[in-house]
Amino acid sequence: MALALDLGTYVALLALVSLGLAIVLGLMHVINMAHPEFLTLGAYVAVLAQAAGLPFVASLPLALAAAALIGCALETLLVRHTYGRAEDTILATAGVALVMRQLFVLGFGADAYSVQAPDTGMADVLGTAYPSYRLWLMGVAAAAITLTWLLFFRTRWGLAARAVMTDRATARSLGIRGARHDRATFSLGCGLAGLAGAMLAPLSSVEPMLGNLHGAPAFLSVLVGGMASIVAPVLGSTVLGSAQTLGAAWVSAAWAPVIMLALALVCVRLFPGGLLRPRVRQA
Repeated sequence: MALALDLGTYVALLALVSLGLAIVLGLMHVINMAHPEFLTLGAYVAVLAQAAGLPFVASLPLALAAAALIGCALETLLVRHTYGRAEDTILATAGVALVMRQLFVLGFGADAYSVQAPDTGMADVLGTAYPSYRLWLMGVAAAAITLTWLLFFRTRWGLAARAVMTDRATARSLGIRGARHDRATFSLGCGLAGLAGAMLAPLSSVEPMLGNLHGAPAFLSVLVGGMASIVAPVLGSTVLGSAQTLGAAWVSAAWAPVIMLALALVCVRLFPGGLLRPRVRQA
């Protein structure tokens, strides 16, 4: 049971990181190489909140807001000028990632920080004692994913945002302001990464390279799951997160990333469009 709960915790975090990436990549077709650094930013916001004496819960909206605001500035100043040019977007956001990483080193040093998890005690799950914080983390991740899905598929704003990403010219002719939706969508994707970073902070040491540990699995989760819907990266996260967790438990922690990468390569080879492929409408 403890292994299943550990698997659920890792999948929940990975799904939340992948979700923000899938929003930017799947809807906007923008490859944001700085996405892992927004996760690191969220973790450092949790560090600062703890240093300021704020409760851990307060760091979650602060991390989301900080990452979203910086993401908004990044989209306005840089990313919007590279739309339609994938290579330029990759190079530009990769440069931003290097700058952000160096700023973390200059601001916080290369030392690792720790964030104290909320003292919520242990919970009994079918006879297994398990930290309540990890259960709470799974619940927050599930709520964030559900709310994001509702935002994009059950609101007029979400309909307008998807219209802009699908056919910008038609959306403009209907009076929909594409630039505003681009900015909001990119900001939301970055904000979700910041939220994931704050939630991860009590479970890992916070240092400038933190995002890289979870950035690669997030990119792979999007490729494996596909970009048919918001559910797709969650499926990819479940597949790869299970391989990582079970590989570490049954083989070794050193071999777990290799197993996960091998499974990702097999999935991409067998399902080039992802496990959940976009529906193609017949004319």
